[in-house]
Amino acid sequence: MKMPIEIEQLITAFVYGTKLTFLELTSQMDHVLAVQNSIDFIFLSPVTYCLKSKVYVPNPYREGYPFHALNHLHKPTIFSEFMVHVPEFLSDAYFKNRYRGVLSKKLVKLQNTGFTAWNKLFFTFFVHLTEKDFKTDHRHFFKYFDELNPLSL
Repeated sequence: MKMPIEIEQLITAFVYGTKLTFLELTSQMDHVLAVQNSIDFIFLSPVTYCLKSKVYVPNPYREGYPFHALNHLHKPTIFSEFMVHVPEFLSDAYFKNRYRGVLSKKLVKLQNTGFTAWNKLFFTFFVHLTEKDFKTDHRHFFKYFDELNPLSL
């Protein structure tokens, strides 16, 4: 026997502070798991702002952190500040046929929109990165980008 939606929403309101059906909750949890499996933790902020409770909460997109309803998370706080500094780590040779400003603007857009720009950004700029594309003193960051690439596995 299927549980009435009202009961599901009552349970999720008590546990997560927002009314969700079990299907919506499962969908959100699947999304979180997909992000955890796709994006290295260094790119994600350890905390994110909850618009409903008006406090910072552990970022559910980081593995091992508690789940929070995604519809209350402030999207610009999901990614770490590390992301906007990526162009500073890349060598001038990497930008020979690209514009540093374009990448910077796309990273700011990613910060402001959450995940909507991630795939395009990744496949436009990050999928072909090599260790040589980083400045010598920042080459250790290559491993994080290399781990993101499904083609390198």
